[in-house]
Amino acid sequence: MENKTSILISNSINCTFDVPKKVNKIGLSNCENVKIMVDTLISTFEVTNSKKLEIFIKGTVNSFTIDSTEGVVVHLSQNSKNAQFYTSKASDIIIRIQKDEASDDYNELVIPEQFVFTINKDRKLEAKISDLYGY
Repeated sequence: MENKTSILISNSINCTFDVPKKVNKIGLSNCENVKIMVDTLISTFEVTNSKKLEIFIKGTVNSFTIDSTEGVVVHLSQNSKNAQFYTSKASDIIIRIQKDEASDDYNELVIPEQFVFTINKDRKLEAKISDLYGY
């Protein structure tokens, strides 16, 4: 049986949420200073028009969509280290990946806000991360 449970949290300020079971999808919209603990997501975690979020994934998640949002810290378990992040108009996004399953230690990555675009000899647009990020 397929899990079709979706959760939408909207217009929440200074709240903490715990989702202890596997769900299909979670969406946060117009939230500020929110913490959310999630077990496992089958599909995606969507965030729009929000500020100061802390997201904890205990199990697995495949992808995040973060749009018009600032100040997000995503804590990922080892099982989610290959998650994809789609961002647009987002700033101050930090990904913390658990070093190993039994560890409270994390590797930290910052999603860049600045890119350098050039037109190549084939008149196609090429993009790279700005040297400011040292990647």
